[in-house]
Amino acid sequence: MGISELIQREWVYLWCYFTLQLRQIVPCYALEIVLGSVISVFVKERIHSLFRSLGDKKTGMPGVIPASMERQKEFKEWKVHRAKKTYKKGSV
Repeated sequence: MGISELIQREWVYLWCYFTLQLRQIVPCYALEIVLGSVISVFVKERIHSLFRSLGDKKTGMPGVIPASMERQKEFKEWKVHRAKKTYKKGSV
C-alpha cells in the first residue's frame, strides 16, 4: 500500500464523516433559526407577560430561575438607559 492510497482512503473517510455530520446538523440548525425567529416575533410579549405574572406570585424555589431571568432583563434595560443618559450628559 503506497502513501497515495493511504492519503486517498483518509480523504474519503474524512469526506464521508463530515458530509454525514453536515447532513445531520444543518437541518436542525436551520429549524432552530426559523423557530427562534418565529418565537421572537410572535411569542415574545406573551413570554414576557408570563414572567411578569410569575414575579407577582409566591412560587418558592421553582420561581427563582424565572425571577432571576426577568431581573437580569430589567438590569440590562437599566444599563442601556443609564448609558444613554450619560452619553447625552457628556455630549451637551
